[in-house]
Amino acid sequence: MKNITKTDIVDFLKQQVALKCSVPYDTVDTHIEFVEFRMDSLKAVYIMDRLEKFIGKELSPLYFWDHPTIDSLSEFIVKEILNT
Repeated sequence: MKNITKTDIVDFLKQQVALKCSVPYDTVDTHIEFVEFRMDSLKAVYIMDRLEKFIGKELSPLYFWDHPTIDSLSEFIVKEILNT
């Protein structure tokens, strides 16, 4: 299995946010809160499901609200989920 980095997760989340929230990929700022992209719970659950498949680990949708930016969520996943 490939070693997934924070950069991989950031890129994946930027792609998903751009797709689900209908914003251009290059305008997705990793330090802006998900709600600023008009992220609702349905979109968050969808993206978290896709992210689970991408990293091969089960994730709680609540992580979106506990870590409200792409940068903070990616950091949490790398440190707390992938390094366990």
